[in-house]
Amino acid sequence: MPEPSASRAAPRPARPHRFGSTGRGLRRIGAAGGWWVLGAFAVSRVLVRVAGVRFDASSLPTAWQLVDPSLLRDHLIPSLWYSHSQPPLFNLFIGLVLDFSPLSDTRSFALLFLAMGVALSLTVLALCRSLGASRWVAIGATIVITCSPATLLYENWLFYTYPITLLVTGLVLAVARWAATGRSWWFVAVCVLAAATVLTQSIFHPVWYLVVIGLAVLARRPRRLRLSAPAVLVPLLLIAGLVVKNQVLFDTPGLTSWAGFNLQRMTTEQLTPEQRDALVASGVLSPQAGLMAFLPYDAYAPVVPPCQPAHPDVGVLAEATKPSGAPNFNDECYLPLYRQAQTDGVAAARRAPHDVLKAQIASWQFSLRPASRYSFLNANRWQMTTYNDVFDRVVMLDVNAPTVVSSPPNVRALYTSPMELSLTVLAAFLLVIGLGVGDTIGWVRRRSATARQATQVTIAVTVVWVFVVGNALEIGENARIRWMVEPMMLAVLAVTGERVVRSLWHRRHTPPVGPESPSAAALSPGSPPA
Repeated sequence: MPEPSASRAAPRPARPHRFGSTGRGLRRIGAAGGWWVLGAFAVSRVLVRVAGVRFDASSLPTAWQLVDPSLLRDHLIPSLWYSHSQPPLFNLFIGLVLDFSPLSDTRSFALLFLAMGVALSLTVLALCRSLGASRWVAIGATIVITCSPATLLYENWLFYTYPITLLVTGLVLAVARWAATGRSWWFVAVCVLAAATVLTQSIFHPVWYLVVIGLAVLARRPRRLRLSAPAVLVPLLLIAGLVVKNQVLFDTPGLTSWAGFNLQRMTTEQLTPEQRDALVASGVLSPQAGLMAFLPYDAYAPVVPPCQPAHPDVGVLAEATKPSGAPNFNDECYLPLYRQAQTDGVAAARRAPHDVLKAQIASWQFSLRPASRYSFLNANRWQMTTYNDVFDRVVMLDVNAPTVVSSPPNVRALYTSPMELSLTVLAAFLLVIGLGVGDTIGWVRRRSATARQATQVTIAVTVVWVFVVGNALEIGENARIRWMVEPMMLAVLAVTGERVVRSLWHRRHTPPVGPESPSAAALSPGSPPA
């Protein structure tokens, strides 16, 4: 009797369910506590909507960092190519939404930022778990972080602060998953997220990109070079290409051209008018130094040589002001002003280092304020004043502290005593630094690191970078800049707090092992068998 054919004998393999991978993903979200987090996310967003919070897109035509919306709609690629004041990625995002979204501008950005909020919530939850938090502590910490007034306010404001927060939080999660699993796609995610961060905000210098990628490689060496090498090099070439483009077109070797104005605010503007006038008269500073940074170009015209644009037919370079009336700091005529401001800033710092140090101290104190108090968030914050005040006092431990130095001249209205100080932010900052230093020492000694150690070192490096660079070049908006790394700082604080509580509980409830204890008797050589 002939044997049955293989096609008859062997049953057909079960056809995979088309939603199988989706189902597994949903189950993983549920197992990690994601449904609790998403439920809290939904409830909190409905409540603030009822309270009167609305997405604020008023910065679209006026923000210094944004290209004129009409140019992004009609001349997106040339406008990005010739933009020099900011890295291009956020303006690319804005331009694509303006060009292709069928919805109104405000509704489009509101929905996209809401989606970023969902992604941030799940990212923070996964980060807490990767750092070692138990399920319920991770859920609670994530809800506190992602339903805080600051998160709700930045989620409803069109600016790059919220996207950057999502990028850097996702980056440290990718480092954690790469170090733990060794899956190549997590390494690719590290490279892509780090590059996207650099190409969105200039505070993240290419050096930071190299440091973060170096930490990821040291944590676990990639094996699939055909995938990992392009993952590192392609973003690096994009970043380097942007720097070279700015150098060739604008004689500005960097990701931003207006660093000179940032330096001026921290140096030249810290001098008294009498000091500035004397240094201008002696030729140490240029006549431009007598004016504040970031003024309309007409204010500088009387004290600088006439501007001769090299690209008068390029809209983003030729507009002195935007249609809204806001200054266009991509105007080509600002380029010599930025360079002169940098030269004057260096000279001022050499002549008055004490005043520069005073501004640095004030910047660091600004950076420890609750981030929800940022003035551009006022319209929405007033809709949730009670919640904001209670949260800042109970969770952020907001206290009134005296100013440390006399008020810098260019922020007299902001730097006043008493000044708000978040003890929670201060504790989280010190904890992140302490853990980062300890993990780095252990990493060097053992020549290897656990996934949690690699993640905590990456967090520490990123937090220190944002604090040091942000406070070195900005005075007044420091709390907003710091908030970009606040979720990861608070995640570390929550996880470490749980670890400490568990350790104390274990010590208190574990009976001591001594010569008179039953456990010691059971361990003694002469004790009879049970």
